[in-house]
Amino acid sequence: MKHIATEVELRVAKHYNYRTNLIVPNVYWGLGLNHECDMLVVRGSGYAIEIEIKVDKYDLRNDKKKRKWYFTQYGRIIKQTFFAVPLELADEINNIPEGCGFITVDCNSSHYYDGCVDVVKTAKINRNAKKLDQYQILKLAKLGCMRIWSLKEHMLNKKIKGIRAK
Repeated sequence: MKHIATEVELRVAKHYNYRTNLIVPNVYWGLGLNHECDMLVVRGSGYAIEIEIKVDKYDLRNDKKKRKWYFTQYGRIIKQTFFAVPLELADEINNIPEGCGFITVDCNSSHYYDGCVDVVKTAKINRNAKKLDQYQILKLAKLGCMRIWSLKEHMLNKKIKGIRAK
């Protein structure tokens, strides 16, 4: 399941174009959020989109019951919230919280960059959302950079373990 979640995450990040938007996984601290965002996309306009990644129908159904969706839809910085799922969970569209968008990802597609992500349902726009200010954007960019070094360390440790196992 972990590899499927990572693949969904990578394909969605590519869909939202990480070359033109600030996209950071697993955001919790620093922005005054009441929950963790699986992925936060900050567009050039300064508005933030939350992406929740689900690869299991039971996890998706349980999320609908969580109180955090009240804060997400009416929070200070989240303009829209989407659920991104593997294509196999496309029939779960009715199990997302009200107002949220729905994205399917074809993880079996050989078209890694194009055509594998489909925005099936557009999310309601939170008209009360505020643009992130430069300080918040810098904090988010710092968090994203920290994720890079953690990932490199993890990759190196796996490589070292693989060499020692031989």
